[in-house]
Amino acid sequence: MGEEIVSIVAGLNRVAANQYGLLTRRAALDAGLKEYVVDRMVETKRWTVIHPGVYALGPLVEGREATLRAALLWCGAGAVLSHTTAAELYELDGITRYQKVHLLRPMNVKRKQNEAMQCHRTGHLQAEDVTVHRGFAATTVTRTLRDLAAMKKVS
Repeated sequence: MGEEIVSIVAGLNRVAANQYGLLTRRAALDAGLKEYVVDRMVETKRWTVIHPGVYALGPLVEGREATLRAALLWCGAGAVLSHTTAAELYELDGITRYQKVHLLRPMNVKRKQNEAMQCHRTGHLQAEDVTVHRGFAATTVTRTLRDLAAMKKVS
């Protein structure tokens, strides 16, 4: 690898260190890596694909927090943990942890569904409905309870 690429990758490793070792393809490209370099990092197993466009830049970090961060990165800008996953984050009584991660994302963010995640699209996510809890963007407790009530009505 050339010196410039080594420097960019070192910077990306620092970013990933604050995200459970995870990074998005978009962040790598925005930092200056070319598509073929990102592809080569995956082909040579320096980076591991966690979800399409989300990579682990080293040994996989296991645990629920890494799973939640990977889901947020995959779902894209403006995504927040929601529904049962936000309730789990708040440790609300009576909530069972589900393997599937629930997220809310803006209507303009397009993502195919993923078996590990349920991305709910919304046009009604106000700033007052979003907070950061334990380092994760999530719906507030009030919004989470509203979303859970709406799920109950549907089922």
